[in-house]
Amino acid sequence: MYKRKSKIGLRFPVVLIIVAMLSVGTLFAGGRQEKKAAPAETKKEKVTITFLGWWDDEYGKDTMQKIADMFMEKHPDVQVKMLNSPHSAFEDKLLAMSQAGETPDVMGMEFNWVPRFDKMGILANLEPLIEKEGDYWKERYNPGWTGYYGGRAVIQWLYAMSYGPVYNVGKFEELGINVPTDWNELEETLAQYKKATGKYGMAIPLAKDSFAHFLLYSYFTRLIQAGGALLDKEGKAVFNSEAGVRALQYWKNLADKDLLYPDALSLSDPMTIELLTSEEIGMLMIGPFIGPIARQRNPDLKLSYTPPFEDATGGFVSSGSGASLSKNSRNPGIAWEFFKHLISDEVALMMTEEVKTPWANKKAFSSPVYDEDPLLKQIPVMLSRPGGQPLPFVPELGDLINSFGENVQAYWMGQKTAKDALDDAADHWNEVIEAYRKK
Repeated sequence: MYKRKSKIGLRFPVVLIIVAMLSVGTLFAGGRQEKKAAPAETKKEKVTITFLGWWDDEYGKDTMQKIADMFMEKHPDVQVKMLNSPHSAFEDKLLAMSQAGETPDVMGMEFNWVPRFDKMGILANLEPLIEKEGDYWKERYNPGWTGYYGGRAVIQWLYAMSYGPVYNVGKFEELGINVPTDWNELEETLAQYKKATGKYGMAIPLAKDSFAHFLLYSYFTRLIQAGGALLDKEGKAVFNSEAGVRALQYWKNLADKDLLYPDALSLSDPMTIELLTSEEIGMLMIGPFIGPIARQRNPDLKLSYTPPFEDATGGFVSSGSGASLSKNSRNPGIAWEFFKHLISDEVALMMTEEVKTPWANKKAFSSPVYDEDPLLKQIPVMLSRPGGQPLPFVPELGDLINSFGENVQAYWMGQKTAKDALDDAADHWNEVIEAYRKK
């Protein structure tokens, strides 16, 4: 019969073996107990913020990434994800991202987009953040570079600029054509250019997707110098004034004399830029951002502004493109630091000196590049002229611009007089503005 061993009999040899093993371990360890290994450090996860812009095509993707890299070098615990959308599709891209709950922390912004996105509740108020910066901000940025809407600061210009006639320096020198110095001479120059080359000297965009470009670049500039304004001090549309009619008739008169590139109603802003950079036309009403675009497309093309024109006034449009901060950022502190970085001395000087863009920073405006670059040198002059007017922020601006453009098209096709077209557009503007005030 099998006899079960006692528990003591089983346990005692095991105890001896364990004791022996511990003794040997102690012997080989020199009588010391081994230290426990420290737990491995958990790698800190980087904070990620996103920036959505449209400047890859204008300044180059490497330039925009360099801006992010400069920031990340100073903030190694932050990852900046640079996103890009072409300007023509940017508004729809930002809308889609915002509706999906993916609003970028910092985003490029145009003044005419502000009402739409502010209504969606995605634009942060910059004013309290700016106030906390104190003298740092005051020393670097003009108050006019901060855009207000609905009593809140919602956009900061990245670059400050105006619009005027830009011309192909090499072509003018080759043809021996004098650079125009006023609006009357511009007409004469376009006639000379066409006679000498068989090509048109200038184009203006009046396609529906470029109504804003005609309004800002060509019409508003001519309106200011004719002595008019888009809005009066009470915010009422008054561009249907005598000066407004004169400004609109000026451009139609050039078209009637066959001095503008034909079929303006089908020309978009990108198409007119392509005409200039491919040297199919010699002049264009546009901002200084054309410089970096032209250098990428046609490095041999040298562009310059004409001397600033003057009529009833010598004023120009005070404008720019800017950036806004998301109200819904998960990392508002870091997002604000990156926002400040975009217009910092370091970035501003790089963009001014390397990219030749008038970055909205007082220190950058003192750069010698302004004396050396034929496009940039006129910007401080244009912005400081008496009679200049800023771009107005009005509600439903996209709708208002479409109303203006559609009425201009009707005038262009002979369906309305200039006065009737502007009266109808101004009436619509004032109806929308008044309805918004009553809300």
